[in-house]
Amino acid sequence: MRPDRCGAIVLLDRDYYSWKMVRAIPTGERIPEETYNFLLEHAKSKQLPFSFLERELVDGEEVLASDKALGPPAFTQEVKHRMQTEPSQADVFWAFSGDN
Repeated sequence: MRPDRCGAIVLLDRDYYSWKMVRAIPTGERIPEETYNFLLEHAKSKQLPFSFLERELVDGEEVLASDKALGPPAFTQEVKHRMQTEPSQADVFWAFSGDN
């Protein structure tokens, strides 16, 4: 996927501890909905976590970045455990099923 066409830099097979994941970094503030949905469905079909960045830009400058991810229940349980022992305010993770 070309970033100039899909609105994101897509990185496949990224590592997060013991997990391989799909990672997307928007070329603007957010990943376009069509690209987001395509990557989410791809990650679900492979049972891989999907991690993405959302940014807030002011006058073209990044003032805030928030890292988010969706993934299989085992992934979200691991992340919840890590957040209890290594908390990070910016990271938010959800299960594919929508259970938080």
